[in-house]
Amino acid sequence: MSTVEIGVGVDTPCDEWDGPRDRDGYGRLSRGRRAHRVAWEEANGPIPDGMCVLHRCDNPPCRRLDHLFLGTVADNNRDKALKGRAWRAGDEHYNLAKTHCKHGHPLEGDNLVTYTNRAGTHRGCKECGRRTSLASYHRRQAANRRAFTQGATQ
Repeated sequence: MSTVEIGVGVDTPCDEWDGPRDRDGYGRLSRGRRAHRVAWEEANGPIPDGMCVLHRCDNPPCRRLDHLFLGTVADNNRDKALKGRAWRAGDEHYNLAKTHCKHGHPLEGDNLVTYTNRAGTHRGCKECGRRTSLASYHRRQAANRRAFTQGATQ
């Protein structure tokens, strides 16, 4: 039996990594290192083999030390299950339990969008969709300016 505090929440605010994030929402440093693991190692030394750095707050970009604790892979899986993020065949998809997108925006109210395609009905974050569309627009505009400038000089 594990002695770690599985499924226990926190009462203090998170200290979120504000740099790049990986596809799972974890803070990402150079060479693919995750910010919460680096924070743990800087404060406590190397992470022992076979151990994971888990979040009490269940917030991947958080690197606040009192929100982090060591546990095994089994502890991590048990913690995910208690927090409603584990998926097992026959269960509702674990994404339905998510309350925030990977960038921390709430998946509720005006920020929640649903769409249907051949794979089924999905939930999404309106703010992330808006930012993605805006970034795409700016890339196209920059490409058009470059093409126009190059065409004018030929």
